[in-house]
This record gives sequence, C-alpha cells and structure tokens, in this order.
Amino acid sequence: MQNLPSWLDQDPELVLQSVVSPRRREARLDVLGAVAQFRTLSVDQLAQITGRPGLLREHNEILGELFAAGLIDLGTAGGSSLLGGVGRSLLVRPARTDVYDKKVAPLLTRAENAGITGGSGWASDQQYPRHNALATTTLLRLAEFVETGGVAGELLSSYGDLAQVRSGLPRPASPASPDGVFLRSDGVAVALELQISVGPNVRSKIRRIAELLHSVRLADSGLVVLMVTARRRAASGDVHRQLRSWVREAVRDFPGARGDRTADRFFLAAYEDWFPDRHQVLPEFLEMVAWRPSGPVNDPWTQASILDVVGDLPFDPADPSRIEAALTNVRTLRGTPYWLRGGQRPPIWASTVVAAGFPNGIPRPPLARPERPGGQPVGSARGAAGATQIPRRLR
Repeated sequence: MQNLPSWLDQDPELVLQSVVSPRRREARLDVLGAVAQFRTLSVDQLAQITGRPGLLREHNEILGELFAAGLIDLGTAGGSSLLGGVGRSLLVRPARTDVYDKKVAPLLTRAENAGITGGSGWASDQQYPRHNALATTTLLRLAEFVETGGVAGELLSSYGDLAQVRSGLPRPASPASPDGVFLRSDGVAVALELQISVGPNVRSKIRRIAELLHSVRLADSGLVVLMVTARRRAASGDVHRQLRSWVREAVRDFPGARGDRTADRFFLAAYEDWFPDRHQVLPEFLEMVAWRPSGPVNDPWTQASILDVVGDLPFDPADPSRIEAALTNVRTLRGTPYWLRGGQRPPIWASTVVAAGFPNGIPRPPLARPERPGGQPVGSARGAAGATQIPRRLR
C-alpha cells in the first residue's frame, strides 16, 4: 500500500475552508461543476471544459485541495503512480462522500449550487472510467466542431427530464439515463448513448427507448436518440450489426404516430465511421450523419443528418418557451464547456428573491422625505462609478 503524496495529504478541515475562500473560488467551483456533470474525466478534458490550462500542471493545488477535502477521487490511466509525475494520465471523478451536500453546499449561494449541480444534487454513481471518458470525448468534439446550443453530461440528461420537463406532460416510465445530451441550436435534444458491448440488458434498454419515443411526440419534447457503437467487434460478436437488429425490432413494435415515427428519431452510428484513426475525422461527423431504420421494409437503413433542420429532421415545437428554456439554462452550468456559456443567461438571483418572500423584486426603502423632489434611485450610478450590480456569486 502506497502512502499519499504530500500534495494530496492535507488536513481535510483546513482544506475545506480554502475550498470556498475567495482565492481561486471560481476555479474550484468550475472543476466541481465539470466533474459533477461528466462523472469521470481526464485532466485534459477537465482543462478543456473549464478553460483553465493551469490544471494540467503537475501536482495542481486545486485538485489536491478538492481531493483532500473528500470531494473528488483521483486515479491514473495506464497503471501510473500518483507518487510520480502523472501528467495528463490523471483521471478525476466525484468522490463517494456526502461532503459536498453537508459541508460545501450550505456555504454556497443558490446560483453557485445551481451552476455545479443544476439543482439535481451531488451524485457519484455510474462510475465507468473508460466508458464515461469516451462519452465525454464525443460530447466535447461535438461542442467544439459542430454548431450547437449546448451539451450536458449524464447528471442532467435523464430521459424522464428530457421527455417530461420539456413537454410538460406527465412523467413517463423511462430507461436509465443516457451518457449525455447534445442540444441542437433550435432546441432538439439528442440523447447520446455510447455502446461498447451487447447483451440482454442492452436489448431491453433499446426497447424502452423506442417505447418512450413512441409515447412522447417530437413536437412536445424535441427528443431524439443517437446510439454510438465504440467497438465494431467484441467477444460477443459484431456490436454494430447486433444493435441494428435490435433497434429495427424495437421501432417495429413501437412505431410512433403518423408523421412522427420512432424510426425517424432513433439514430445509430459507429465511432470508427466518424473517427477512423487518431487525429482523423470524416465530414459525416461535422453534419452528424448517422443511420436510422426509416426506409422501406426490404431496405430500412438510410443515412440522415441530425443537423438537417429542413429535410432530415425538421422541428416545430408545440411550446417554444419550454424548448428555449433548456438553451438558456445550459449556459449557467459550470459543466458546460466554457466557450458555450456566453449569451443571455437567466437571472438566478431573481428567483431567490421571490423565494424569500418578495415577489416584486428587491425591496427598496421608502424615501425619508418624499415631499422633496430630486434624489437618485437606489443603486443608480453616481459620479465615475457605474450602477450597482448584483454580486457575481448571486447571478
């Protein structure tokens, strides 16, 4: 058994005080947000999502503090030791503790908590390092090279939320969460399912997905599914061919409605067909071209572009406000890649004021002498200073 290296062997209570201190507070919260969203990341992916290349330095102070506080776990790929220089082989995941909920969350504002967990709470289940890291890679590549309204990790990608919250309909029975979600710029939510192996559980999940698409219209939820096989062949046989058979069977049993067929919303792609080799990408990836069983019975599999809003996958939402809410809210998440966080963001502080019992906004004190004209509104600019703004922590 190895002893912890000095950069990780710190007093938990002392470290917890520094985690929420003003110094590098934003950087620490960014790391927690990315880890909460994507479960398992390489330090490379973590630096890319947060926009903080300093995380790539050996023995990074922020990662050391979060580990010592019991908020994250650290490991290595390829059997490297944490005692040595691990560099970019370092893997990060949420720790299986209640430290965040009990000791950190009470010290954060509502806006900061929402930015980290999206209101879903801290979770550390679904720990599959290779699977999660590959799903994160796929979402990051989509976020970087494809026009998108945003991406979200597994934490906020449950089928129940995608089908019910966005449609406003009763929450349906749904399969386990996908590995993440890609938001098309018009609000279509593409649930990403990364599949490495096949088995009875996979077949059952495909049927539950098809049943969900059958019961919830595209116009209500904007939900489509993209299943990506990350391995052509496994010990159990040809993964891609087997999944084709099961998807075809499922969409036949749960066909959907006229003009809103399940087969039009269930896509299948092979990772190697997008990325044939290291540092290589094919044009099909940039258009998110995949296969779907929407053709004639004797030749059902046809290629279509998920990004084609006119021909292959048009979308006319029944309630645009619900669909647009996801595009706006995803910008507040610290797990969203930093270059996608710009634009209009919802003022989280406003909902906090309403929850505190002030439905008309921040209360303003009455004028001491209302009969006298003049004066300035509370918070207005004076002299060289600008108007008073809501503190960053509350936004």
